[in-house]
Parts: sequence; C-alpha cells; structure tokens
Amino acid sequence: MTFLLSIRVTNFLRMTRRNSAVRAEAIRRARQVKQERDAAARRRELAVESALADFFEQTALAEALRTQAEAKVARILDDMREAIMEPQAKTRAALRTLAELRETRTSISALTGLSAAEVRAALDDAAVRTPVASERAVVGGV
Repeated sequence: MTFLLSIRVTNFLRMTRRNSAVRAEAIRRARQVKQERDAAARRRELAVESALADFFEQTALAEALRTQAEAKVARILDDMREAIMEPQAKTRAALRTLAELRETRTSISALTGLSAAEVRAALDDAAVRTPVASERAVVGGV
C-alpha cells in the first residue's frame, strides 16, 4: 500500500510540475493577449485623440476664415454703399427733373422701365433729400 501511495504521490508531483508548466504557459499567453489588447486600446485612444485634434484645429481654422471673409465682405459693402451714393443721388435728381418737367409717375415709369412703386419711392426719397425748385430759388436768392 505504501508503494501505491508512493507512486500516486510521485505521479501527483509530476502532474503538479506539469500543471505548473501548463499554468506558467497559460499565464504567459494570457499576458501576451492582454498586452496586445492594451496596445490596440492605446492605438485606438491615440487615433481618437488625433481625430479630435484635427476636428478642433480645422474648426478653429474655418471660424478664422469665416471671420476674415465677413470682415472683407463688410468692407466691400461699405465701399459699395459709398460708391453708389453719388449715382443714386443723380438718379433721384434725374427722376425729380422729369417730375418737375410735368411727367407723370406713370410716364416716368414707362420711360425708365422702373415700376410705379420704384418711381414713387425714388421721388419721395428725392423730395426728402432734394429741395424743390421753388425752395432752391428761395435759398439761392437769400
């Protein structure tokens, strides 16, 4: 019986040694798989960080370009408004002259191609901005 027990103990020790080797190999493989998973997670996080950096960088660039463009547009519009002031004043004066020559608004509309509403608005605006002939004569005569 002791002999059988001794064989069993010897076999158990061999199995334990084998199990220890198997366990060590299992631990080694588990660590390797975990390291690969951790490396993949690090690569993914770096890719997320890079994509977010690109997003924020390009958003800031787009906003800066939009701001520059809006400033340019504002300057162009200001220049345009200033540049058309004289031609618009002369246009209103020409319409006013037609009205002073006893042309009706309808005939001014037909002659100029403007709508009746546009003629009315221009003449009303011209009346506000330009003194009528009789007022000019009084102002000039004073």
